[in-house]
Amino acid sequence: WNLMEEKFMKRLKDMVPEFKIRGSYGTVGNAAVPAYSSHLKFYPGMDDSGNPTLAISDLGNENLKWERTRELNIGIDSRWWGGRLSFSAEYYNKKTKDLLMWQKVPSVLGVSSILTNVGSVSNKGFDIMLGGIPVSTKHFKWDINYTLNINKNKILELDGLSNTLITTGADYPGLVGSYVQMVGQPMGTFLGYTFAGVWQKSEVSTAALYGAKPGDAKYVDINRDGKIDKDDIGIIGNAQPKLSFGFNNTFTIFDFDLNIFWQGVAGNDIYNQNRVRRETYSSDAFPTSTVMKDHWTPENPTNIPAFSGAEYVNSSRWVEKGDYLRLKNITLGYRIPHKILSKIGCSSARIYVSANNLWTITNYSGFDPEASMGADSDAAGVDRGVYPSSKSFLVGLDISF
Repeated sequence: WNLMEEKFMKRLKDMVPEFKIRGSYGTVGNAAVPAYSSHLKFYPGMDDSGNPTLAISDLGNENLKWERTRELNIGIDSRWWGGRLSFSAEYYNKKTKDLLMWQKVPSVLGVSSILTNVGSVSNKGFDIMLGGIPVSTKHFKWDINYTLNINKNKILELDGLSNTLITTGADYPGLVGSYVQMVGQPMGTFLGYTFAGVWQKSEVSTAALYGAKPGDAKYVDINRDGKIDKDDIGIIGNAQPKLSFGFNNTFTIFDFDLNIFWQGVAGNDIYNQNRVRRETYSSDAFPTSTVMKDHWTPENPTNIPAFSGAEYVNSSRWVEKGDYLRLKNITLGYRIPHKILSKIGCSSARIYVSANNLWTITNYSGFDPEASMGADSDAAGVDRGVYPSSKSFLVGLDISF
């Protein structure tokens, strides 16, 4: 509904040529069901006598169907002052049902799980866009475009058997499975102990009550039962950003153009698994991080555990803020004047140089806060040494005849 077409708004149309209110509601399906998932599958082998055998590799599920997402959208779109300023804001509410998930089955069936349609998840939030042309003259123009996304993700239902699914299948999170799926929490939630520093020499008697000694890692006794066990494990972070944003600026000066694009996120956590082996001691690993030069000793009582106080468990010690602002792209171009192109039969030509991932502002200690994003939403935010986003430089020529 374009309000500016109504009689009572027409006197403002010169200033506000467009002001639309829109809404939509619908259902869309996701048909990305793995091939042959509805069929019982086997893999061939041989027994001790060399006879061929068949063993079940996957249970079939003939009731598999598409995932379904129902979405409500309500938004406004407006242009002001002849299009010099544009604004768009949208509220969305998505609910996905019949999620494709692996559900546990009795081990006597020969496999551990079966693919089925269970669980649901919701996403609610706002998409906001602001664009404009602050300056426009004969030889200079400045275009801006800002985008902001605010999203709240929540798991509504899992496999119907449990309200918590740990990736490793263990009773409590291990180093491989620091992320979990929990009803009422966002995807990519981290579980672990709350790190409270290091036991100091003045705390010898208290540390002994927990089976620890000065120099060992200290954890919060959540239920205050005088011991640290799986009942003290809680939520220590989440990979979902509260804000995602980007802003794009394009400057045109005579025949030159400069485009600068910034992008970033805020409010998310990263579980830095790379630090675990570099900052802890075990039978198969020795600290290699330079941080450990300042580890706890009786003469140097810091808050970095001693070598003998190995902290080889999930804890908030490894969780870091994942906020970042990145200069995603900067491009400088030059449009060759037409009077030069006409001599060689070209209609247009532009020379440009571009740089990607040139600069990143972040407090994250890993190589790249963006590289931590997992391919699966439930594994997002766990940094296992994914190859970081690399800087790249490009020189090009666009030409038309």
